[in-house]
Amino acid sequence: MQVLEHKELEKLYEIKRENEILLKKLMEVSKGKQIGVPQHVVSGAKNTKLLHIERKKVEAERIDEANLKLLTKITNVKPTLAKSKMDEEFRRY
Repeated sequence: MQVLEHKELEKLYEIKRENEILLKKLMEVSKGKQIGVPQHVVSGAKNTKLLHIERKKVEAERIDEANLKLLTKITNVKPTLAKSKMDEEFRRY
């Protein structure tokens, strides 16, 4: 019984220690410090993300405009079959 308690305590201690390490790393990241990554690389990554966001916005706007044009074309097209012709053919059969 004591062996189990000792192993459980060791496991809990290890988890607590790992959590403390993770917490320290998270605090450093939130303060703007990057662990093991030079600052110029980090700032470059942020700029790249911003460029991707802008590119995605422009692409989404282009797609929206194309969809709107397509919708307008579809709604303005006259039907190719006339209802009166269809009714007449229906009466014949």
